Amino acid sequence: MAEIKIDLTPVLNKIGAFVKREAMRKVPVDQGELKSSIDYEVKGNKVTIFAEAKHAEDMEYGKPPEPLNKSEKDDLTEWAKRHNASPRKIIKYIEKHGIKVGTPEKPLHITSYGRDSYRPFLRPSVYQNIGIIKEIIRKNI
Repeated sequence: MAEIKIDLTPVLNKIGAFVKREAMRKVPVDQGELKSSIDYEVKGNKVTIFAEAKHAEDMEYGKPPEPLNKSEKDDLTEWAKRHNASPRKIIKYIEKHGIKVGTPEKPLHITSYGRDSYRPFLRPSVYQNIGIIKEIIRKNI
């Protein structure tokens, strides 16, 4: 019996670094907390790309219409102040309509400070680059 062992860590690190760059290019940016929280981790034969900011999940998966808690209202009030918007109207809108996102294949395009951004931002960074990811694997294995 013959056994071949391949250490996938280097190729997974290249994939992780590439997808992280793509996600950082797509992410909506206000103060940069979400963007700076994007990272990746290689464990065994798997690479995971993630964002740790507290609002990352809402930007990636959306938020259903529902009452907001005090912390969420405080965060939205600060955001609205930075954008000369009405905190009351923003909070009321999100409680009524939620936060909308597109799909990984067709993310919702938004403009944030004059730059193109997308919701979601992590999954499209993988799905829209499958060909490049396959090429990274082909060249490095």
